[in-house]
Amino acid sequence: EGEYQRILVFAKTKIKVSDVSDHLAAQGMAADCIHGNKTQFQRQKALDNFHSGKTLVLVATDVVARGIDVPHIDLVVNYDLPAVPEDYVHRIGRTGRAGREGEAISFMSTQFYELSRIEKFVGFRLEKEDLPDFDYMPRMSERQEEDLPDFDYMPRMSERYV
Repeated sequence: EGEYQRILVFAKTKIKVSDVSDHLAAQGMAADCIHGNKTQFQRQKALDNFHSGKTLVLVATDVVARGIDVPHIDLVVNYDLPAVPEDYVHRIGRTGRAGREGEAISFMSTQFYELSRIEKFVGFRLEKEDLPDFDYMPRMSERQEEDLPDFDYMPRMSERYV
């Protein structure tokens, strides 16, 4: 905080968007999120707060973010890299508009093979930095765990009924 006026964070799923936003808010950052499960009123309120500067960080999915036109985004963070290189360009194009400078940061595991497709698409290699203490291994959130079926009550493969 302090260095940036507006930060736009992208994540792949609605659950991940909510989890990242909740985590940032729990750390004391003015954060909100928009995704397809939010009502139009909730999305508009989050956008208005982001426009006005009341919210520092807006976390969004690609689909919902397509219609966002917010000037002066200082930083774009790809919490999850997109599988489609064009989406990467669309995401980072949100920063540094109208001759202003902007910055984009992407988090990825060392096994992320889509990076080479993105680099090929943009025509250059992206600067990489290893963060030894950063654990990017995806973990299930409580929301995701709640959505799991109760496997104790599901028939096992050997218990199929015909």
